[in-house]
Amino acid sequence: MSTEIEKLKINSNALRGTIKQSLNNPITSRLATGDDQLIKFHGIYQQDNRDRREAREKIRLEPDHSFMLRIRIPAGIVTSKQLIAINDISDSYGEKHYKCTTRQTIQIHHIAKQNLPSVISHLHLAGLDSKATCGDVNRNITTASHTLKPALLQECLVMAQELSDAFLPTSQAYEDLFLGNNTTTMVPDAMYQDRYLPRKFKTAIAIPPINDCDLFTNDLGFIVNGEKEIESITLVLGGGLGHTFGNVKTFPKLGTPIGNFPKKHLPAVMKAVLEFQRDFGNRNDRKLSRLKHTIAELGLEFTKKELEKISSITFDPPIFQAFTTGQECFGWNIDENGKSRYTLKLPSGRVSDQLFPYKSFIRQVASELQVDWKITSFQNLHITAPDDKNKDLLKALIKHFRLDTQHKSEFSKELFGCTSFPQCPLAFAEAERIIPNLEHTIEALLLKHNLLDLQISMRVSGCPNSCARPELAEIGLIGKSKSRYNLYLGADRAGTRMNFLFQESVTLEDIYKQLDSLFHQYSVNKNHQEYFGDFCHRTIQCNN
Repeated sequence: MSTEIEKLKINSNALRGTIKQSLNNPITSRLATGDDQLIKFHGIYQQDNRDRREAREKIRLEPDHSFMLRIRIPAGIVTSKQLIAINDISDSYGEKHYKCTTRQTIQIHHIAKQNLPSVISHLHLAGLDSKATCGDVNRNITTASHTLKPALLQECLVMAQELSDAFLPTSQAYEDLFLGNNTTTMVPDAMYQDRYLPRKFKTAIAIPPINDCDLFTNDLGFIVNGEKEIESITLVLGGGLGHTFGNVKTFPKLGTPIGNFPKKHLPAVMKAVLEFQRDFGNRNDRKLSRLKHTIAELGLEFTKKELEKISSITFDPPIFQAFTTGQECFGWNIDENGKSRYTLKLPSGRVSDQLFPYKSFIRQVASELQVDWKITSFQNLHITAPDDKNKDLLKALIKHFRLDTQHKSEFSKELFGCTSFPQCPLAFAEAERIIPNLEHTIEALLLKHNLLDLQISMRVSGCPNSCARPELAEIGLIGKSKSRYNLYLGADRAGTRMNFLFQESVTLEDIYKQLDSLFHQYSVNKNHQEYFGDFCHRTIQCNN
């Protein structure tokens, strides 16, 4: 399969394939084989509704195909005009809701094949695109959201945008296929060539001591050092949580600090890392083709020396301030510029009006107020008011729509899951759709043991692709089969220690029983100000 995809990329006519013919084929709702892979490079996934799959098979209908489009939003910075456009697109072409993701971007689901050009045209008019948010390229770059060093954050936002633009594929296929251009000359892609990368590639930028973008889970991480200006950057390589059950050659891993370098070398260093992975990454087995596998195969020292050779830069020792936290700050806070900021909790990133009117709230705020927006790596929204007038108006709308987080428990604020069923083709078990049940049941257990006011993080993924990053939660669930999960415990709250497997392939009822017992032990035996993850690490993992 891997070599087939490699051949497909090389022979794709710079990512065009026969996508145009597939889009114009009225006989089927899907794309031709091969085009369904190439379209990922343009930020689009072909999916089908798995809830309906079996019933449609019985009456000999093809699967209920639709498409998910992921928007490129470096650092999660989006304008009111753009949010209004996304609202309109989801109403006209999607399921009337959309999802903020852990990559600080937005996904619109259930788009019909024939509507993809219209959707992309509308995004283009709003100054947005979906280029390189999927596929074997560098994807949406994430950054810090909260910081104690305001001067550094603005630099990081600029860095994310510039790096995202600099390392887009140079192919004009996106414009040709979806925006009506007709490119007659093909310019070779100096960075990606005709092979692109062996697999997807993720990049993040963090500012210590707050690791609120889970930097160490990325293929490439940049830790920004300094107080009032960036004095140096620490290069971190080889993170990634995705793995395959039963395949010991695959593994979740946090990135390793390699060395420090001056800010002026940032583009050259990133280019060197991408070229290294392009040339040395595994192209024979996609399960072993992330940067972490390349480093595991070739060794850290070889990797470092090769990067220094490619970039003509010698790295200093990796010295950076320790991370002490990595969680979201909900409700009202003062941002890095002294302005009032509200962090809106979104249920697993979902923006809809189904249970609470998040979508209507966002549309009204975007239409009537002067505010700034930022999507966080925990699928939530920062809304920043530039002055007291807009703050008061924002407060009034939060109250009117009943979206204040004060009524939510600390556990509820930190609980989220990936999309999983019915759209994700990789899902083994439910994730987002079981969150309300998890929230209700586990809150009752926490209340029973007088723990409801304590901060405890929990994340759920429907498969070991780990889109919700459950390995970095104090309680993590990963779907193993339709109604069973692996239960993981013991991550820290700074995103610097993964959790460990506690129980394998258990039902939710079994998980509730285990958590009931663990919460009792924690309430009785925890040290002063000891978090639940640290307690599990100390009393369970360190004793085994």
